[in-house]
Amino acid sequence: MHADLGPGDLRLWLDTALQFLEAQRSAQRLARIARPAADTVAADQAATSQPSLPNAGGASDAKADAATRTRRLLLGTQAVVPAAARIFVETEVGAAAADSTARATSTISAAAAPTKVAAVSGSSAVGAATANTPDPASAAASAVTPAASGSTSPSSSPTLPVNADSAVNVSAAGSVTANATDYYRSLPSDRIGAASGLPLVRRVLLAQFLVAWFTSLDQKLPADADTQTALRRLFEQLYDIHVESVVDRSVLAYFHISKAGGTSWSKAASLNGCEAPKSRGRRFPPFDDSCRWLNRSALASMGYAKKRCFKTPWARYGWKTRRSGIISCQQRFDAITKYGYSYFTNEYTLVNGLQDMYDAHPCPQFVNAINIREPTARLLSNIKFMLPFLRESLYNKRLPPNGPEVPPTFEDGFCNAPGALWEALTPPITDNYNIRTLLGETGFHTPLGGIGPAHEQVAKQQLVQFDLVMDLNGGHQAAEAVMRSGLGWQTTLAEVTALNGSALVANRGFDVKACGVGNISSILERQGPDLRWYRFGRTLARLDTLLFAVARALGREPWPSDAAERGLVRGESDQEQGCGLVGLGRRPSDGPWMRKRKRNKGKKGPAAKEGAAENKQVEAGVEGVEVEEEEEEVEGGSGGEDYSDDDYEDETGGTYRRVHAA
Repeated sequence: MHADLGPGDLRLWLDTALQFLEAQRSAQRLARIARPAADTVAADQAATSQPSLPNAGGASDAKADAATRTRRLLLGTQAVVPAAARIFVETEVGAAAADSTARATSTISAAAAPTKVAAVSGSSAVGAATANTPDPASAAASAVTPAASGSTSPSSSPTLPVNADSAVNVSAAGSVTANATDYYRSLPSDRIGAASGLPLVRRVLLAQFLVAWFTSLDQKLPADADTQTALRRLFEQLYDIHVESVVDRSVLAYFHISKAGGTSWSKAASLNGCEAPKSRGRRFPPFDDSCRWLNRSALASMGYAKKRCFKTPWARYGWKTRRSGIISCQQRFDAITKYGYSYFTNEYTLVNGLQDMYDAHPCPQFVNAINIREPTARLLSNIKFMLPFLRESLYNKRLPPNGPEVPPTFEDGFCNAPGALWEALTPPITDNYNIRTLLGETGFHTPLGGIGPAHEQVAKQQLVQFDLVMDLNGGHQAAEAVMRSGLGWQTTLAEVTALNGSALVANRGFDVKACGVGNISSILERQGPDLRWYRFGRTLARLDTLLFAVARALGREPWPSDAAERGLVRGESDQEQGCGLVGLGRRPSDGPWMRKRKRNKGKKGPAAKEGAAENKQVEAGVEGVEVEEEEEEVEGGSGGEDYSDDDYEDETGGTYRRVHAA
């Protein structure tokens, strides 16, 4: 599908897409019966016998190449991204789509007046949409919504005005799927699971439709009822595949980019009944997914006492390897489900990236969700958040004195400090942090100033594999659409009030106005890759919101269509599962893994022995894993308390659990 797509081509495109989706959905249901052995079989069968999605060449090319395209492997899943794969989107779907909130309600009909969407206030660095600028998601939703009434008769499709800037951007969006085929053909079939929600396929199709909607279709659908019915069926199929995949996988893995709304996500998960580790940030300690912001060696080289350096939170930059033997995705899934958890977070980086950034990937066993935020606002928030904790650890009078070269007071050393200080102490924070988090362990530790086009491309490829992408600047309505329809959660970010970073800083008696961030203009100028990645991510978030808003407008509920086959019955017993759609597929629980840990005050005292015994419960609970204890201040250790931007508390003992695969 491209700009000159006509009504007849639209029907061919819809038929081809529906044929692929229906075949893939059938394969997934077959695999569900005989899991896990059928996963690979179903993927292989689909790769050799199912039709492909429409390519980017338009309907005329589709007709000519139909025979050769039927055997292409087009299963959009979370898979390892090969080095040869290229990103499939390089542009936004219109300026209005970037900053306004998706709206699609059951009141929108084909005869509805043009919908006006108020601008959503956002960061000045991003720019806000002009008031009354129409939203592409709303426009598309209004075209599809007549299905809510079940009518298939032709009707007048509304024409929503689009400003000139949006028209230019949408016209340039012809590259949305230009590289999709190359991407899919390079995916190894043995890495594709049968429980995928097809996030890449979903976004390709929706992007193709939106490009045509704003160009050749002139924001109008063909009058024939069959084409309108096929379009409604496309949205229904995409939504049903997503819903069933969430139920199948039963665990939500939230990828927590620091200072991008992770606290609120975890709070919402808790209020929706998700079972999660009780540790800070809802991370699972044996995975060692805590954030690495500060360079402890840099602190020591500046003359700060060793004890103070070890007490500084987040000072783990430079230690790439996770202190864990739970390495593979399957090991992670087994460990999480063993204890009945349905939610956990990762605030470090993607797994399996020790050797090369191209090897890192999200784990397809989990439902993968991520929040993104405008990069410059995120960076400033991160630095401000660290200031009071640095004061407490580096200038605590109870700890050994610093060297003579250290500034005598915290204010002298850190208040309004130049960018060079932060570059030395926090390399990842000051150099495209968002991209680094998606590159795996080695890519995360790319030297300062080393993030370039290749890293940006890989980070985009990783982002598109997430099931849910949500923009923190997208507004509550977008969050509600994703969380209610995408996860079946009754409580969304709109209802959550979590302790944010500013409140936590204020609670510690710190005045960021008196002691703020200095001139870091040179740092902000280096965030170009992050800014482009964020613009790309906003497009994905808009496409996700479009699907869920339209599904809701069509009356689709977050409930699997094959509920009877799964033995699911509506009622209070279902609600007791908690965690929405994720909870419907929960594995039996042996009880929560995270016990209250005893603070280890001494190496040989009763408290130490009791705490060590409780910490070893992971050895009895995770098959094939053993635990050894070692002192807290070990080379590469976390050092002191591991703070995050969350207000959750736990007991931090004097021992650290190093987990090994047996």
